[in-house]
Amino acid sequence: MNTPGTCTAFPLSRLGVLRLTGPDVLSFLQGQVTLDVSKLNKSLKPAGYCDPKGRLLSVFYLTKSDSDVLIVTPRDTAQSLCRRLTLYTLRRRVHIAVEEDFFVYGVVGTPDIPETCPRYTKGAVTLTLTQIPEKSDADEDSWWEAAAREALPCVFLKTQGLFLPQSVNLDLTGGVTFGKGCYVGQEIVSRIHSLGTPSRRAAVYEGPSMPFNAGGDVFDDERNPRAVLIYQAGRYALIECAVRDTPQTLYLENGQPLTLVSQTH
Repeated sequence: MNTPGTCTAFPLSRLGVLRLTGPDVLSFLQGQVTLDVSKLNKSLKPAGYCDPKGRLLSVFYLTKSDSDVLIVTPRDTAQSLCRRLTLYTLRRRVHIAVEEDFFVYGVVGTPDIPETCPRYTKGAVTLTLTQIPEKSDADEDSWWEAAAREALPCVFLKTQGLFLPQSVNLDLTGGVTFGKGCYVGQEIVSRIHSLGTPSRRAAVYEGPSMPFNAGGDVFDDERNPRAVLIYQAGRYALIECAVRDTPQTLYLENGQPLTLVSQTH
């Protein structure tokens, strides 16, 4: 995977891949995830997988690979996600397993990626899959820093069951298809949509450079919990905040200050 100029391919070890095979894959997924998978193609598409209360258990990036479907998801949730989805297959002809033959990479900037590699781009960051591993010493946290700056949705083990799709802006990135029919948690997600602006959204904050982290409360200047950390890396953090009162300054558990950079509402 060659990238022009100063662009670098970052091996994303925090993300893994599931492969779904069988003749009933698309009909099965249609009743499980927030995206209309009948329109799935060779590119990566964001989608959410919710519990019955509409809370996200994962943010997927899906693509068709011949007759199969590949799902890019955080590695720390991949095994549990595989087991949970398998429970719902019932008598459908679907097999779900962790895929070891694909590798997940990230690119910051304008990439030169082969057409055979599925990808998803949001702003300056790109996710892509390849079967050919590329040696790279690039620091993965640098890609996640850029991903937080672009408000790329993601749910890790520590944040499973905390966020509605709208809370991480998944509906703004095309990851929720309203009116597609029933899926797990659909009633709650649709109800929030019908009410108009959701009460909580993801916002981007900037602060001192920090190691990668996901989950935990974020505080106001009186040490009251005011928001939830979706994830952070380097100088940027993606934080779920109240829409009506998004603070200009928040503080991490260690007392480090964060300043509001951008909101999406």
